[in-house]
Amino acid sequence: MPHGTIEEIAERYALSDADRAVLHNLIAPDEDYTVIESVMASVVDYRPVSVPDELQPSTSRERMIPRPLGDSSRYQVVGLLGAGGMGDVWRVRDPVLNRAMAMKILRPELLVKDDAVRRFVNEAQLTAQLHHPGIPAIHELGSLPDNRLYFTMPEIKGQTLGEVITDVHLALRRSMTTTPTGWTPGRLIDAFHKVCDAVSYAHSRGVVHRDLKPSNIMVGRHGAVQVVDWGLAKVLERRTGAAGTARFVPHRPGYIQVSGTPTYMSPEQALAGSEVDPRSDVYSLGAILYEILSGSPPYRGRDSKEILGKVLSGPPPSPSLQAKWRPLELVEVCQRAMARELAERYATAAEVSGQLVDWLDGVSQREQGLALVAQAAAAAGSGRELRVQAARLRSEAGAVLSELDPDSSEELKRVGWDREDQADNLEREAVLLELEQEQLLRASLTYVSDLAEAHAALSASYQIAHEKQEALRNHGGVARLERLLYTHASALPAEHPARAEYFAYLKGDGALSLVTEPMGAKVSLERYEVRHRRLVPVPMGSLGRTPLVQLSLPMGSYLLRLQIPGRKELCYPVTIGRGEHWDGAPPGEMDPQPVHLPLARAVGTDECAIPAGWFWSGGDRQALQGLQRQRVWLEGFAIRRFAVTSQEYLVFINDLIAQGRTDEARRMAPQSAGAGAAAMRTALPFGGAWGQGEESTDDQAPVTWIEWSCALGYTRWLSERTGLQWRLPSELEWEKAARGVDGRFFPWGDRFDPSWCGVRESEISSAPPVDSFPVDESPYGVRGMAGNVMEWTASPWRTQGPAIADGRPRSPQDQEASARGALRVVRGSTWWRSSELARCAARDASPAVARLGFLGFRPVRSLAGQDVVPASVKMSLL
Repeated sequence: MPHGTIEEIAERYALSDADRAVLHNLIAPDEDYTVIESVMASVVDYRPVSVPDELQPSTSRERMIPRPLGDSSRYQVVGLLGAGGMGDVWRVRDPVLNRAMAMKILRPELLVKDDAVRRFVNEAQLTAQLHHPGIPAIHELGSLPDNRLYFTMPEIKGQTLGEVITDVHLALRRSMTTTPTGWTPGRLIDAFHKVCDAVSYAHSRGVVHRDLKPSNIMVGRHGAVQVVDWGLAKVLERRTGAAGTARFVPHRPGYIQVSGTPTYMSPEQALAGSEVDPRSDVYSLGAILYEILSGSPPYRGRDSKEILGKVLSGPPPSPSLQAKWRPLELVEVCQRAMARELAERYATAAEVSGQLVDWLDGVSQREQGLALVAQAAAAAGSGRELRVQAARLRSEAGAVLSELDPDSSEELKRVGWDREDQADNLEREAVLLELEQEQLLRASLTYVSDLAEAHAALSASYQIAHEKQEALRNHGGVARLERLLYTHASALPAEHPARAEYFAYLKGDGALSLVTEPMGAKVSLERYEVRHRRLVPVPMGSLGRTPLVQLSLPMGSYLLRLQIPGRKELCYPVTIGRGEHWDGAPPGEMDPQPVHLPLARAVGTDECAIPAGWFWSGGDRQALQGLQRQRVWLEGFAIRRFAVTSQEYLVFINDLIAQGRTDEARRMAPQSAGAGAAAMRTALPFGGAWGQGEESTDDQAPVTWIEWSCALGYTRWLSERTGLQWRLPSELEWEKAARGVDGRFFPWGDRFDPSWCGVRESEISSAPPVDSFPVDESPYGVRGMAGNVMEWTASPWRTQGPAIADGRPRSPQDQEASARGALRVVRGSTWWRSSELARCAARDASPAVARLGFLGFRPVRSLAGQDVVPASVKMSLL
């Protein structure tokens, strides 16, 4: 293998002193010849472009015009591609190589101008030395038979960058993100990045373009980008500054003509005679980026003189960004590239290119993240559709099963069961799709951690899930979802419209409006707080007197005590949901219905008044045969504080006997299922015991061993004696009286302990006196609704519960006995049953003819006097 010294190689390649220094730094003196040759190829490739001798100012016109290198007559002209100040560009066909080309021909009238000829030849020879995909290759330089100069290059099919910029901004103004030809803002920046790469390469070869503008950049159909028209390019030479650093200076410093396009021209280039270097091109790149960002060039004017004046007078305003495209990082790049002072600009186009690479990497990551967000949205949509289908199937199943008796045959029930099974399968699929949605959204954040679209979608998803868990009173799930919602809402940009809404939701403040009849009731506020596992009303002070209009209150459950002289003090529980306004307006109405405070003498001490209004029914997944959660409006009623006792029922039986209604008394008398009438005492009146001793109970214990018609008979008798319309409660009235309005699971809250009510776990062997468990008390003061004995209601049994239309029970509850054996709803638990029935939403059914030792009742009556609120108060609440 031949060897040679570095100096011999340098002589062979005619290296300059600067290139010799590069070789000495890269290669050891005794390096192998092959290695030296390899390094030489790299050095020569990045050597500054040289200016041919025939282009020096002293050269004669004859030497400027090169002789044809080939037969120019062989080209077949196809058509005109474009026209410029220096020459026209034609599409030609080379039949020898069978290819289409572009031929630029100098205008004939410019042949007599030395400077024009020099610039034309300079453009061809200079461009031919720049080997880069972003700079067109020059195939041939020559003259036509009529002496017109030409050079050939590949034909570029596509648009100018200026045309693409116009199309993109037109699409943005029409709220589109993609042009009809497929251009997007991100793709436009990618094309501009390729421009910067090409200019950076030219700078590395010692060439400054000096006329960079959108119309001098061609964009091909398949993504090719080329910087054209190098006619004003300047070749620079390297010199070493005082500090030993290399800098570019003009090769011909005496040239003082202002050349370029004023709109994109740097201030120093606009000053005739000023030196230009790569930073002048950097300014022009910044001006192009300005137009990409805003859709308009940085300067406008009636003519070049006016534009030049604006360029020299000061910087342009900050580019105005489209609402749908706000790349603020690129605005900073643009402003630095267009800095007035050279020292404040990027030193090279390579630095601009690097900034764009960083931004494009972020855009690419963002696009991948957004693709996952789109997949997540599709999964969520499919999940919602499945849940709608499941709800429809469950409704159909309920309609079928509600018409059947519990002991109906399997064949009759199978249609309903099949629909329920289908609904279960669809809901399982929906759960999987919801999980997939969450996984996709979390995956998108691995691409862009602050991707607003992903954080917004996760926030919306967690808010929906949080609402469900809060309705179910799942405190652990609520706390977890609150943290997740807060995390992703906090990650949203400050200007995001949903950010404030999520924080308001998490804070949960709502409002209260309250009207009473009569007006002027004093309102004391107590907030329910958990104390020793129970919800205890804690006094919070006075809210003033009614009417109250949109009084701000934090979310939560409250007990209002309404007082006015001469009227019954009312316990009025309210629940303020997240951001909700409790206004007491009935279904379909805008105005609040006044809370009626009955006269003090109109409600007995053994009664509890339940004001009209909304309450949450159902919604307890652990409740036996519980209903779905729904908000229901009930009119006001009064209910007995305790279940009817044996002593009270004995008064009823003895009164029937006193009236001579002995047979009726015998039918109404409590008796065990197998004892019959013979087990009853024949002496009249009965006295204090019902049977032969085995069923003897405390007189203050709830009456049991009565069928549904017996309870109904008692309410009729009570109505006759008092003149008030007593009846059995509907199952929804019973539920509201037991739990209040906030959907709590038990009368006292959400936790259970067997010491608080009479159930099997309480280890009692029979029904105790009705006042035995003071904790078993509802927000209205009703006692014993969780335990002791179950209670008859007026409602016929329906598996799906009572029909609700627009928030109200659809029809009055049946107060008359139907066919023998018809099922009636019973509510509450008993000393004989477990705590699962102690939940306020639990439901059970019993044949109307059943007589059980753990089944009693309590009567209710409607409250009269619900006056209409005065019009003046209605207007004040609007």
